[in-house]
Parts: sequence; C-alpha cells; structure tokens
Amino acid sequence: MDDKRRSARYSIDPGTHTDRMSKASMFLITNLLKDRPIGHMIDVSQGGFKMSTWKQIETKTIYDLRLSLPEDLYGSNYIVFAAECVWCEKQRSPNSYLVGFRLWSVTPENSHRIEQLIELLKGVQVKQTSPS
Repeated sequence: MDDKRRSARYSIDPGTHTDRMSKASMFLITNLLKDRPIGHMIDVSQGGFKMSTWKQIETKTIYDLRLSLPEDLYGSNYIVFAAECVWCEKQRSPNSYLVGFRLWSVTPENSHRIEQLIELLKGVQVKQTSPS
C-alpha cells in the first residue's frame, strides 16, 4: 500500500492514560448511524486516523463517527466527525483489521479538539522517548 500521508501521525498508547479511564472504553470509535462501537483509534493526524477493529469496514464510504476521549478537550469528552474509509487490511489474528480513515467533515470546535489531542499525544511521546 502506498503511503499518502500529508501530516505526521501520533500513536495512541492507552497505557499512558489508565489512571483516567479503563482501556476498553478509551479512544472508542462509534458509528453514529447504528449507535454501535466499531473499533479503537490507534493513531491520529490532522487529516485522518488509523483504527483497529474486529470487522471489515467498507472502503470508499463516509461514516458519521464519535471518538470517546479519556478526558475533556475544549469542554467535551468526545469528538464527532465524518470520515471516509480509504483502506481496510485484514490482520493475521482472526477477526482483526486495521483501517485508515480520512477526515471528511469536522466542525471548528471538534477540529480544535483534534488539534489538542495531537498536542497531548506529542507531549506523551516526547516524554517516552526522551533520555532519562
């Protein structure tokens, strides 16, 4: 698969947030149309994100989604947006897929929340990679 990323990606490590929320509910992605969880965000950029999931996701389809956050960002513990599924890859484990989404439609408020989430993740990753 060709890498078409235009901006840096930041990994989400649930282990750094276990004191705030259980890992099972962290960074949960919910399909708003069906009001059902569809996976967990594992990295994010200004233009999109990667998700792990237990089911195949239809590509070239736009989904209305909600991302649950481990803490409030700009007064909310979730982000709502539309995103297009651009790829879906089956993994070696049964019922395991990685899925790439491109952000399609995001309100200005939720765009600020995504920016703040990225800044928080940058800080965590810098701390984890800095020499002691």
